[in-house]
Amino acid sequence: MKNIVTLTIVAVVLCAAAGRAAEPAPALTPQRAPGFFPLGVYWPGEYVPRTAQGPDWSKVDPLLDSLAANHCNTVWLTHIGAADATEFARRAATRGIYLVAALGELAGNEKANRQPAYFKGLPERTLKTWGDAPKPIAWGLGDEPLTEFMPEMKPYSEEWAKSGEPTTTVVITHDIPAASALLKLKFLCTDAYPFFGVGDPNGPDNSAESAAYLYQVGRRAQHWAKKNGIEWWCMGAIFQEAAGNHDFDGQGNVVYPPGFAPHYRMPTVAETRWQNWAALAAGARGLIHFALFLGDVPVSDPNAKPVSFGYKEKTNSGAPMGMLYRDGRPTPQYLEMGRAFGAIAKLAPVLKSIEPVETPAEEQLAFHATGWIPPGDIVQVMRSTDVKTPVKYYVIVANGAVDNPQPRDIPVNLAATVVRVTDVRTGQTIPLRQSQVWRWEPVCAPFQQARVSLPPGDGTLLELTLADAEVTTPAPGAVFK
Repeated sequence: MKNIVTLTIVAVVLCAAAGRAAEPAPALTPQRAPGFFPLGVYWPGEYVPRTAQGPDWSKVDPLLDSLAANHCNTVWLTHIGAADATEFARRAATRGIYLVAALGELAGNEKANRQPAYFKGLPERTLKTWGDAPKPIAWGLGDEPLTEFMPEMKPYSEEWAKSGEPTTTVVITHDIPAASALLKLKFLCTDAYPFFGVGDPNGPDNSAESAAYLYQVGRRAQHWAKKNGIEWWCMGAIFQEAAGNHDFDGQGNVVYPPGFAPHYRMPTVAETRWQNWAALAAGARGLIHFALFLGDVPVSDPNAKPVSFGYKEKTNSGAPMGMLYRDGRPTPQYLEMGRAFGAIAKLAPVLKSIEPVETPAEEQLAFHATGWIPPGDIVQVMRSTDVKTPVKYYVIVANGAVDNPQPRDIPVNLAATVVRVTDVRTGQTIPLRQSQVWRWEPVCAPFQQARVSLPPGDGTLLELTLADAEVTTPAPGAVFK
């Protein structure tokens, strides 16, 4: 009898378990789905329009409409409290836009917020305030926390990890190793702003150096993030920041008096376009640009010392501090960001599932034909990360000649095993040739060449079809034949 009872109980338990297993898994919200590819802007909370009662939604809504029309699905919202952010999240979600909630009360770059007495139970308190508002893509745990803060940031990030909620932070370039190695994050974002004022000794001040810097930082960040099981996002630069005194003209453009200049300069339209493709080639799984709005208060300090790279004459920059004027008028850079995001959004399912190759054999599948590669030109072989299917190979190509207004061909040499090259953006097959067009862009058997025509700063994604469709990751030192 005991055995019969036992068997009956076991049968009931198994049937119940089977019933549970048959229940459909809860649907993931778009922003929490594995394939979600963030494309958006950093919006400082102090520039959210306000009335005496709080955010002025009559002015916020048109701005959200503009972002949606420009293919943004993400706002990195800072310096704002959870109570206001929840309504922001609701309004944004109706437009297909979701938040990185870098709330003021979560800012781990502030010492008080990194102390256990404050952050213990913070996830639960925040979630309670958030209520049923659309969940953020991730909770932002700080704005540029420094390496010296990481020992305190580590237990803070672990407190959030216990909640099961995804988290992120944005760090400057020299803090990438510490943040990726010590913090419990789902996403790591880096803000390598590469466009410095001409002559500024603090960073790259010309297109060639800017291109090298951004791509180098991107590869480094992707390497560290991947090593620690974190997804890497890139925060690009569409802003300017004054070094010292400055004013504004009647249109809201920054004007520099003699002796002063931008520390960070506003990128050109072509540079705005290019930095997206450079980040993607480095392995970015999200693109967020700084900043939607930025300072609009003139500075006129009679005791300010002119900077060594200051303009000799009064100079109008022709642009505001951020990518929008304070009244919401767009800059050409903002509109170009939208066009780039529109193209990239169509490629997102592929971009989310590829990464830069790491073996010399795979790098030989495609490479730039010239010996001296023009600064900013990119020919980066990518491989699929889905282990359930045969490895697929792609190439991200970008035209780095941002100062040349004319489209130009990027000569991509390919291994003999490549039998077809398809431009994923256009769906067109690119002809393969074995005769060189220019001596400085040579090709000869066993290689072949595809010539990819691109406007300045633009890029595309090529899909490679190999003779052996079942190709797998080559062993180190292997050679494609």
